[in-house]
Amino acid sequence: MRKWISKKLAGVLCLCMAGALLVGCGSGAKSNSETVLFKYDGQNVYLDEAWVYAKTIQSQYEAWYGSSVWDYEVNDENGEKATMEEVTKKDVISQIKMVKVLSKKAKEAKLTLSDEEQEQINTNVKSFMESISDADLKQTGVTEETLKKIYEENALATKYHEQVISEANITVEDSQARQYKTYNLLFETFTTDENGQEVQYSAKKKASQKKKAEEALARIKAGENTVKDLKAMAEEYKADKSSEYTFGDDGSTVQEYADAAMKLKKGEVSGIVESQFGYHIIKMINPNDKEATKEKKEELLQEKQNQYFSEQYSKMTEDLEAKWDFDKDVDQKAFAKITFKQTEESTTASEETTESSSSTTASENVSTEGEATTAE
Repeated sequence: MRKWISKKLAGVLCLCMAGALLVGCGSGAKSNSETVLFKYDGQNVYLDEAWVYAKTIQSQYEAWYGSSVWDYEVNDENGEKATMEEVTKKDVISQIKMVKVLSKKAKEAKLTLSDEEQEQINTNVKSFMESISDADLKQTGVTEETLKKIYEENALATKYHEQVISEANITVEDSQARQYKTYNLLFETFTTDENGQEVQYSAKKKASQKKKAEEALARIKAGENTVKDLKAMAEEYKADKSSEYTFGDDGSTVQEYADAAMKLKKGEVSGIVESQFGYHIIKMINPNDKEATKEKKEELLQEKQNQYFSEQYSKMTEDLEAKWDFDKDVDQKAFAKITFKQTEESTTASEETTESSSSTTASENVSTEGEATTAE
C-alpha cells in the first residue's frame, strides 16, 4: 500500500487535483506561506509547500483505496504499528527532503530547465490555480509562486536523478531476464482457512489428488496434450488453481516447479512434479517468451537503477540524516494542521466547493512497482 512513490521522480507530483480537495488544511494564506515547517540542507520548507505535497498524495491514495484508508493500521519504518495517516505524513516529509536535496544538487551541477519545460510548468500552475475557488485560496494559502517553486524543484530533481542514473551505465542482459511461459496443471494439496493460512490436506485426500494427476498424465501421454486440453482437464478435475504461468530464473518460483519446467523444450510436458502446493503437470508453452522477457528486463533495469540511486542518495544525505530528528526538527504544531481525515465541517465545505467550482481535473496516476508471482 505504501508504493505511491514513483520509480522515477518524474510524475511523482500529480498537481492537477480537483478543487474539491483543496480544503481543510490551512489557517490562512499568510500563516501557511510564512510558517517554516522545517529546515533541511540549508533550505526552509514552508507549511504551504508541505500542504501541496500532502494533498497530492491524499488525492491519489483516496482514488485507490477510498477516504477511509487513513485509519488503516500499518507498520512504520521501525516496524511499529501506526495509522496510514501517520505513516504517510512522515513519507511526505521524506519526499520533500529528497526533492530539496536533489534540486539543490542540480543547481550546483548547473542543470537548468529548457524554455519548453518552463512553459509547461507555467501551464500546469495556471491549470492548478484555475481549479481553486477564492475561498480555498484564502483558507489554504496556495499561491502561484509556491506552486511554481514546487514544479521547478521537482523538474530539477528529476534531471539530477536521471544524471546520476545515466552516469552509472547500468545494464541488464537478456539472459538475466529470460522468461519461461508454461501451463501449470495443479492438483493442489492444501486449502486456505478463514485467516488466509494454508492448511495441508489429509494423507487420504492427498492420495486422491495424486490419483487424479496420474489419470490426467496418462491422458496427456495418450494425446490430450494441448494447452486447450489441459485447461479442459483442469475444469473437469476441478483443479481450480491451474493456470498459465510465466516465470524467470530468479528464485521467486517454487524450486521443484522451476527445475522441472526449465528442462522442458517447447511443447513438452513434464511428469508429475510434487511441491508444497501439490502435484504439478507442466507444459512448456515457450521457453523464451520474448515479450515477457522484454518487460522483465525493463523491470530489472529499473530495480537496479532504483537500488543504485538509493545507495547514492544515502551517501549524499548521510551527514544530514545523522543530525535529523523528525519529532524535534519538524514544527509539529504547524504540521498538525495538515490532516487527511475529512471532518464533518471540511466535508461540507468540500461539497459546497464542488458545487460552485466550474471545472475539476482528475489526478494522474503514479506508477507502482510490480508484484512478483510464484507458482502454486
